[in-house]
Amino acid sequence: DWARLYALTIRWPSVFPVNSVKAMSGALVADAHGKLPAWSRAAFEAYWGEDRDISQDVEIEALAQRVALDPAATLAAIAEPATKQALRANTEELIARGGTLAELSEESLAALDEALPALEEGEFYFSDLLGLAVVTDQGEPVGQVCAVENYGATDIVEIEQADGKKFMVPLTEQAVLGWTAETLTIADDFWER
Repeated sequence: DWARLYALTIRWPSVFPVNSVKAMSGALVADAHGKLPAWSRAAFEAYWGEDRDISQDVEIEALAQRVALDPAATLAAIAEPATKQALRANTEELIARGGTLAELSEESLAALDEALPALEEGEFYFSDLLGLAVVTDQGEPVGQVCAVENYGATDIVEIEQADGKKFMVPLTEQAVLGWTAETLTIADDFWER
């Protein structure tokens, strides 16, 4: 998947939806300093990968620091009427062109997936596992795959149970016995009840 190809971590954030006006305004400020790509990646990682509430000033300051912008000056520039007007104009232009990325069709998304590099036998994309229902080898429902990570040793599947509790299972033959397009099966011994 594109996230893995670009080494991005994507998890469901605890604050959703988020008021992203400050982060988007910060993108305009970063662009004026030639740092739009760095800002965009930092904001994406902070929200989707690190579960940071990018609507908060402290997080905007942290983003500015990550991309070598002055945090206080960035917040001040975000609050300027000219920045607000520029964001409004960009939003109106997007609407005039037909909307948002949220309006991508399933066909468009499928075309993006088709552009991913071909996989070798036995390979898969992490996105293939996200959202799968999880059951044990005894047939007991466990929850749903909410993330797939790799911290260096092996791939890890994060599972969210119905009560909201999460646990991790190594993506090994002993723990993850297999999956289909709908279900991932784990060994019962790895279920953290």
